[in-house]
Amino acid sequence: MNPVLISTAVMGGLGLFCAGVLYFAARVFYTQEDPRIDLVTALLANSNCGACGYPGCRAYADALISGQAKSKCPVTSSENMAQISRLLGASLTDLESMVAVIHCNGDSSAAKFVGTYYGINDCRAAQLIGGVEKMCPYGCIGLGTCISVCPSAAIVKKGRIVEVIRSRCIGCGKCVDVCPRKIISLVPASKDVVIACRSHDRAPLVKEYCQVGCIVCKKCIKTCPYGAISEDDNLVKIDYTLCTSCGECVAVCPQNTIRALIPDRDRSAFKMKTAQAVEVEK
Repeated sequence: MNPVLISTAVMGGLGLFCAGVLYFAARVFYTQEDPRIDLVTALLANSNCGACGYPGCRAYADALISGQAKSKCPVTSSENMAQISRLLGASLTDLESMVAVIHCNGDSSAAKFVGTYYGINDCRAAQLIGGVEKMCPYGCIGLGTCISVCPSAAIVKKGRIVEVIRSRCIGCGKCVDVCPRKIISLVPASKDVVIACRSHDRAPLVKEYCQVGCIVCKKCIKTCPYGAISEDDNLVKIDYTLCTSCGECVAVCPQNTIRALIPDRDRSAFKMKTAQAVEVEK
């Protein structure tokens, strides 16, 4: 018998067998997709920016339908979000947008600089070769890698550090991913305070290289009426699920490390509020 025909028959048989197995598996494991996913996806901005915490708008639509979404899409219009809410028959008002915050306020007026960097204008490159200018090993390098990846121009230079323009931030998290020192994080947009320091060093060393660095005096922890502030590995953190942005921590911080993120709520207002509360208690 012709060996070519035999080979052709064998390969054809194997192909048919594999096709049958795949067909059977597709029928057995088929899962019907909720038709509302297409409708919700069409109402979203479809920028696939990842600001919602999901890999794309379709995945976010699925999370909205299943009730697992934790944050609001910052780029979809309020009108479309209202349509999605009506389509799903559920309120989405408890979802909140996220914004980026910089956990460093050590500009040249407050932090000690020990040299000048002449390498590639990229924070990651400077970190790799130890070519940073600032004495603090935890602070903002200031070369602006986060600025270069921000799709909404929400990060700008502020002297030798960077700051976030909250009204522009869409909470995509790209700046968080590229920061080599991990001093950028996403917080709920309604929250007003941030601890602008990520140093793990002890107070004497912190005072040596930064006037606004956290010395872990724990006054904020003792003052917070909601138990939202804690210390771990010599680093003070805010639990934003408990924080109400009352500002008590801003008022008592001796280093001005804890900052108010909304401009019209300055330290003097917080201090006045705290002083009045103390008088009432007396």
